[in-house]
Amino acid sequence: MELKNKYVLITGGSSGIGEALAKELAKYGSIPILIARRKEELKRVQKEIRDSYEINSYIFPCDIALKEDREKLKDFLNTIPRIDVVVHNAGITNHGSFENSTEEALRKTFEINFFSVVELTRIILPKLKENADKKMICLVSTPSGLYGIPERFAYSSSKAAAQLFLESISHEIYQNNISISIFFPGYTKTNLRRSGITSDGKPLSEEQEKNAKDPEDVAKIFRKAIQKEKKYVFTNLTGRVIFYLRVLAPNLLDKLIRKKTKH
Repeated sequence: MELKNKYVLITGGSSGIGEALAKELAKYGSIPILIARRKEELKRVQKEIRDSYEINSYIFPCDIALKEDREKLKDFLNTIPRIDVVVHNAGITNHGSFENSTEEALRKTFEINFFSVVELTRIILPKLKENADKKMICLVSTPSGLYGIPERFAYSSSKAAAQLFLESISHEIYQNNISISIFFPGYTKTNLRRSGITSDGKPLSEEQEKNAKDPEDVAKIFRKAIQKEKKYVFTNLTGRVIFYLRVLAPNLLDKLIRKKTKH
């Protein structure tokens, strides 16, 4: 896919992978449409894109987990000339055992990681269909969404559900020249571990993994994947190993996961 003059809608676009991807795509001439809760951070990213690449991006402060905010998004989309790529990047992590979990924490995780993806797609799809050019719907998932990980049941299952949703509808929308791409980033230096929750709903605060990649490096991988229209995208070996071993050698994968997580 040629990126110049493509309108790319990114949720969670005010920080982390979303911000880095917006800037990476703007570097190649794309026009970002950024959605996030924090208006001031969106304005900052918008200004930095304009100053660095002379690209006028769009911003829309919105809590994608709230139905009323999603309804307002419909009017905003009418001000956008077109949409070529959608990147469902916004998400929340949830760490903790099932026995210590609460229904409220699980539902919050699914509301952000799954239902917002479904409902935003429902809202955006008519706009995507307006032009006959190649379009894409992308999901920032996680290797944890490929196989159940200990003490990540809510995070793993919500991301897996979103992945299967996109894979399912891809067969319905391919005739509209819309393809899908699912990103499985490994550890990345973002605020995810400080903005997430525990399985019982308390604020999560965990140290970043030592081998975590910079968001800018991850964004470059994702940008190339969009250009090549790749369906599955990995940023490290772990994601690839899980992807293949879950089918070819699930018992071996179980042993590797339990060894790594000491379960």
